[in-house]
This record gives sequence, structure tokens and C-alpha cells, in this order.
Amino acid sequence: MHTQSPFLSAIHSHCRKCTCGFEKCSTPCHFIEHMLEILIMNTPDQHKDQIYRSITTR
Repeated sequence: MHTQSPFLSAIHSHCRKCTCGFEKCSTPCHFIEHMLEILIMNTPDQHKDQIYRSITTR
């Protein structure tokens, strides 16, 4: 059984309660930035460049 990541759970939980409106709310972006920072910090150096490229070239 697939369990949802804590970050997605936090975003969903926030969005169910938030009254800002999806276009105006920056909280999900902050969650995603934090998740990416953790991902980059925990990635071996030889893979960091590949992650940066995949994030920035879309």
C-alpha cells in the first residue's frame, strides 16, 4: 500500500483549511522549497548537478 509523503500530507492538510485561494497562497510553495532543500542536502555530490538541472530546465 502506498502512503503519502509527509510533505504532500501537509500541503493537502493546509489546502483543505486555507481561505487564501489557490492562486494567492504561497504555503505549498514553501513546503516544496523545504522538501527540495532536504533532498539536495541528502544527495551525494555527484548527483546534485543532475537534480539542479532537472528542477531548473522544465
